[in-house]
Amino acid sequence: MINLILLIILLVSLIGIFVIIFRKISVLTQLTEQDLGVGEPGLFGRVTSKIRGNKIGKLIPNELFLHRILSKFRVIVLRIETKIASWLNRLRQRSIKKDIEKKDLKNDYWQKMK
Repeated sequence: MINLILLIILLVSLIGIFVIIFRKISVLTQLTEQDLGVGEPGLFGRVTSKIRGNKIGKLIPNELFLHRILSKFRVIVLRIETKIASWLNRLRQRSIKKDIEKKDLKNDYWQKMK
């Protein structure tokens, strides 16, 4: 029963995707190159052209600039990873502490029953 429901959902979704694609194909074929933005630099192209036009851009090669950005990004990611590891460690310690407390409560219960 569940497989049938999932199959129906999959088929309806695929039909919906194909309907959207077929409707948009006619619109996309009517677009000109100016509408598509061909020839205009994207965000990356504009940023690199501004950097190259700047004094700093002439002094620093592209590979070195990319290396610096990626190095800074790596440091940020490592800091985030360390922070998450400390959170996980604290959660582990709390769960261990709760387990010990539960065991103590169970032992006290059985001691009282004797």
